[in-house]
Amino acid sequence: MGNAALDASHSRKLRILVVDDDKDIVQAVKSGLERHGIDVNAFSDSVAAYKHFMSGPIHYDLVLLDIKMPNLNGFDFARGVRNKNSDIKIAFITAFEVSKREFDALMPSLKIDAFIQKPISPTNLARLLRQIFAIDYLASADNQHQRQYQHQYSKPGAESSLALQPTLPKHPDKKTVMLCDSDPDLLKLYAKTLQIKYNIISAFSGNECIDKYTKLRSTGQSVDVLVLEYRLGDMLGTDVVNKIRDMNGTQVVLVSISEIEDLQRSDIISRILKKPVSMKLLAREIEHAIAAQAT
Repeated sequence: MGNAALDASHSRKLRILVVDDDKDIVQAVKSGLERHGIDVNAFSDSVAAYKHFMSGPIHYDLVLLDIKMPNLNGFDFARGVRNKNSDIKIAFITAFEVSKREFDALMPSLKIDAFIQKPISPTNLARLLRQIFAIDYLASADNQHQRQYQHQYSKPGAESSLALQPTLPKHPDKKTVMLCDSDPDLLKLYAKTLQIKYNIISAFSGNECIDKYTKLRSTGQSVDVLVLEYRLGDMLGTDVVNKIRDMNGTQVVLVSISEIEDLQRSDIISRILKKPVSMKLLAREIEHAIAAQAT
């Protein structure tokens, strides 16, 4: 039944390229979709997958991409795919809670057909793919934060608020959260949700993070929570904290893809989150960090 529905508008099976740096996810998606009659070519190495796609040996109906991947992230991969083939469908499968409407507002030049939320079973993933191809269904999360965001930025003149953040906090009644991640596109996704509730300061490198943090403190501003990627381009997140030294009560949330057990023994990190991190989890952990700061 599933196979017939999936191929209702095609004279052949759907052919999909799946790219995710988590080998377990890649294997689960590949085997699960193949059971539903979909041809799947899967890679856990985004660079190898990109070279394969650009060499053009196979026509794909859809490219299914993780966003956060080492060496070549999903955004850059998608741009290359779109430059080569403007008609191919592209979907992100991600732990981040972001809808297509939000993404289009932030990155209007990059056409994405669907966002699929992790975790998802192969059966439900196959159902979503059927909807994408049969009725051009756009998969998106529907949660309170997104509805609030859409309402806020549907007001006239609100487009200017989509900038990452002011240099200094604009709302003294709000807590201030500093985000430091080497991927600027991910920072935009983080910031656009969190800025509803917090003053957001963003930095793309360890040195920029140190510089902005120090300048804020020198003006008497406080940073309530510092969210750090562990492996930044120029230094480790723990080195950022060590170089700042006096954190002045700032709660540090470290986001890491590895070395979790070793980092848990550090006394300078308030909380450790393992990637991939959904926006819902990140928001909850920031709330916990702020609550811990008040005690």
